[in-house]
Amino acid sequence: MDCKIAGLDSLRNSVYLRGIYQNKYKGAFTMTTYNTAGVCAKEIDFELKDGIVTNVRFNGGCPGNLQAISVLVEGMPAEEVIKKLKGITCGQKSTSCTDQLVNAILEQMKEKQG
Repeated sequence: MDCKIAGLDSLRNSVYLRGIYQNKYKGAFTMTTYNTAGVCAKEIDFELKDGIVTNVRFNGGCPGNLQAISVLVEGMPAEEVIKKLKGITCGQKSTSCTDQLVNAILEQMKEKQG
């Protein structure tokens, strides 16, 4: 059965790793996996190259909304993503999947600088 038909596209793309984030290589680009905290999505995979966010994939969470967020931030400068999404909460939670994406980007930017 095709994963997209079963609604398991994000599961097919998931890589289950422990720790805050892990880098894995996908062709010539470095894919980062960030383990979230306090939200439904368990991980966020993304690439950050030359300050541009690409290939965002949320593993878990609200599929339609998170797919839309992934499309909307594709090719956007990291600083703009941070400015627009930082501090957004979900229900009674102190964070959200989009806020976790900001945390992931900030961690990756810090790693690349240091």
